[in-house]
Amino acid sequence: MYLALARKYRPQRFSDLIGQPHVVKTLQNAVEMDKLYPALIFSGMKGVGKTSTARILAKALNCEQGPSREPCNECRFCLEITADQSPDYIEIDGASNNGVEEVRRLRETVKYKPMQNRYRVVVIDEVHMLSNSAWNALLKTVEEPPEHTYFIMATTDFHKIPATIVSRCQHLEFRRIPFEVIARLLREICKREKIQVSDYAVFLIARSSEGSLRDAKKVLDQAIALSNGDVRDEDVVDILGVIEEDLFIRLTESVLQRRRKDIILSVQELVERGADLRFFYAEYLKFLRDLIVVHSMEDPGSLHNLNPENLTRIREILADVKEEELLRYFQAAKEMEMTVRHTENPRIILEYLFLKLSYFPDLVAIEEAIRAMNTHASIGETSVHSVIAEMPAGNADNDFPGVNKAEPQAEALDISAETIRAWWIEDLERENPRLASHIRAASVECDGDSVSVVVDGGNGHVKSVLEENLDALERSLAKRYRRRLPIRVAVGRDTRAEVEKEMRSDRNIKNLAEQIRAQMISVDKVQGGRDAQDAEHQSDDTDGSEHGSGGTGKKERP
Repeated sequence: MYLALARKYRPQRFSDLIGQPHVVKTLQNAVEMDKLYPALIFSGMKGVGKTSTARILAKALNCEQGPSREPCNECRFCLEITADQSPDYIEIDGASNNGVEEVRRLRETVKYKPMQNRYRVVVIDEVHMLSNSAWNALLKTVEEPPEHTYFIMATTDFHKIPATIVSRCQHLEFRRIPFEVIARLLREICKREKIQVSDYAVFLIARSSEGSLRDAKKVLDQAIALSNGDVRDEDVVDILGVIEEDLFIRLTESVLQRRRKDIILSVQELVERGADLRFFYAEYLKFLRDLIVVHSMEDPGSLHNLNPENLTRIREILADVKEEELLRYFQAAKEMEMTVRHTENPRIILEYLFLKLSYFPDLVAIEEAIRAMNTHASIGETSVHSVIAEMPAGNADNDFPGVNKAEPQAEALDISAETIRAWWIEDLERENPRLASHIRAASVECDGDSVSVVVDGGNGHVKSVLEENLDALERSLAKRYRRRLPIRVAVGRDTRAEVEKEMRSDRNIKNLAEQIRAQMISVDKVQGGRDAQDAEHQSDDTDGSEHGSGGTGKKERP
């Protein structure tokens, strides 16, 4: 029977383990010093060597020349454990033996001394699948195991193990195996098997494994079978269902060079090929992320998933592209995620997305626009402050900050008092809500060169607060108009006292107070909504006895 590569090239010594130096060093030192914890938890993603490490540790403990840092793999005990024929090496699956009865049988077994080995080693794979009752039955045994027994629990979901178990075990976390380590090992396997394989095929297999060596060996096995010998690139592409990186590169080049016809043809190529367009979109997001990494770092090393053979070409395409522009492309593409996922016509959405991205090179950063306007101002064509004053505080498209190079901006500087007041309230509410409330209660006047804040005569304390914060008001205003305008604070009429006096003399209110035996104690201004505004308009059409009832609220005490 054919022996799968994952089993044929399974690590048999600690030195064969790759990508887990911290685990190897910990276990070797513990065995050598006779300080190995009786219950261990091996956690990590699939295919990184958890059960292989457990088997090697069992051999190191029971080797005729041990316990030692490395098993000899030649003595009877090592060979029996390697062949899974040792009566004292128990390896069970937690998914199919997750009941309390199985755990009770296991507890009865470990009570007795090993039949022939120095130690009994119990390995429970996928231990997180045990039931609650099974965990409870195992708890005491794990805490105080017999002196001749070691428990090793392997899991891919460490967070599912009860805290009571974790506190009684030593936890060793297995890391994801680096991409370059997997690629190097695949080349060694192909060399031993006398199989020809290209660097691109190895790159695709290693990248698809996402850190799992077992998955990489499985795909290589399948590629060898499909190719009937030497591994071909197209066979690996078919097995993995990946989209060639060259298509991503060509599509990105078409976007940057505004070749919109080629964009449509590239999407058409995907449709004719029968590719999953939603999967293509997800992969293109990863490709954009890798472009940002390569563009941002001189030596990105293994931080990207791009084919090393394509890096030179990619750098040439991105030579004239700024890093912030790539971030803009990524943000625009990422925001289409939910649309692409739920649309019934992903082709249309993809065409729209890439056509939209192709217009980004026509945008210019706001800094460049300001520099250009300053240049025009120096030759008397326009005033940069006038142009900036007409710019909106926020771009209509917040995702793609920039202005059109071809459209000159207007020149007039028209500062509205209401606009200033609204801007102050909006800006100050984030940093100084108290100051914003004072501005909301005041009125603003502007003559184009200076700004006046007029407070009600009955709120004299507000004037001192505003005067103490003139600098904050000027800085807030400068955010919008790019210049400091002089600001003064003035006190207007005491409208509150006038309104209160008028309402106290109102005939209708007096009659109401007499009927309900109430007394008016204060008059407060109400920030009216639609009803208050309607009442205020209505009050303009009524006689003096009803004047002011729309904008003022009354507190009465019985």
